[in-house]
Amino acid sequence: ISPRMLDVARGKLAGVPGVTLVEATADDLPFPDGSFGVAVCVMSFHHYPRPEAALGEAARVLASGGIYVIADPLRESGTLEESIAAKRADKETGEYAIYTPRELAAMAENAGLEVTGEEFPAEGCFLLVMKKP
Repeated sequence: ISPRMLDVARGKLAGVPGVTLVEATADDLPFPDGSFGVAVCVMSFHHYPRPEAALGEAARVLASGGIYVIADPLRESGTLEESIAAKRADKETGEYAIYTPRELAAMAENAGLEVTGEEFPAEGCFLLVMKKP
């Protein structure tokens, strides 16, 4: 959603074949249904104001059997509501909410994705692996 970040990426990817950069939001992707076999979201899901819609869009653009991986910061305590309230108060970060793996898994399942794995690759973050049936 940031033209400036896309300009930086274009500079870094100049000359790399097969790369297409697209400006869009995660909850309104400009791709046809079933377009991708794999989708990855690294350390950005907590910025989404409409996380359920973003998961629904990921499920929509994934082909049957497609894999979706989300890596995000880990919230280990407190409620989701407290997390949202705290992040809304901190407008400088652009963050919306920090989720537990269980909260994110429930949202993913509601979007039609099957959670197939959960990992904790480093302190303070987690990885959720999902599959579109």
